[in-house]
Amino acid sequence: MTPTAFLTADVLIAYSAYFVGTASPGPSNLAIMSLAMSAGRRAALAFALGVVSGSFFWALLASLGLSAVLAAYSGCLVAIKIAGGLYLLWLGVKSARSALAPASLGGPRA
Repeated sequence: MTPTAFLTADVLIAYSAYFVGTASPGPSNLAIMSLAMSAGRRAALAFALGVVSGSFFWALLASLGLSAVLAAYSGCLVAIKIAGGLYLLWLGVKSARSALAPASLGGPRA
């Protein structure tokens, strides 16, 4: 593959569409704004860097043909779905425990 193959018009259009989709407001942007209001600019910038790098990582994997690999090895896709479901269950249990725990106030009680 030549170095100029990465700069074809089709690839640039795909990256432009991906950038617009990534930059548009969504749950990650709301999480960044919420963190900025509650924990400050430094924490929000670190979180935003994580969101952008994770998003770029998935875009890179998609552009390198991860979907073709998963189509060829469907067992891997099933394993990824099971792992993702278990992770979501773990997050749900953690969230339920947090919601059911008695609320503690940081300040002194009167």
